[in-house]
Amino acid sequence: MLISGAVAGLAGLPTLLGDTHTYSLDFPTGIGFTGITIALLGRNNPLGIAFAALLVAFLDKSSASLDQYGYEKEIATIMQGLIVISVVVSYELVRRYGIRRQQQKVGEELAAGHAIKTEK
Repeated sequence: MLISGAVAGLAGLPTLLGDTHTYSLDFPTGIGFTGITIALLGRNNPLGIAFAALLVAFLDKSSASLDQYGYEKEIATIMQGLIVISVVVSYELVRRYGIRRQQQKVGEELAAGHAIKTEK
């Protein structure tokens, strides 16, 4: 997580320093959030990161047109957060199910091996 945050921070470094190449207090916010969001959604897989980047870019660009229809632009940020939470939770549930299934399979194999040894 620390490495992902550092890389996300480096991705926003040109925007942070701007044209003057100096650090100031009026830098844009949310650059690290976007980088970590894309890394979490893409599961550090290049193809997954490409699709996650397209999704986040679509949400960012469509948020500007929401204002025309009377909706707040922050809805896109809330949607990004909800997507990240739901995807991360579902990945964790699938991982836990896989581990539990693997443990059950090993237990069944050990029980079958023990039953064969006792019959001899």
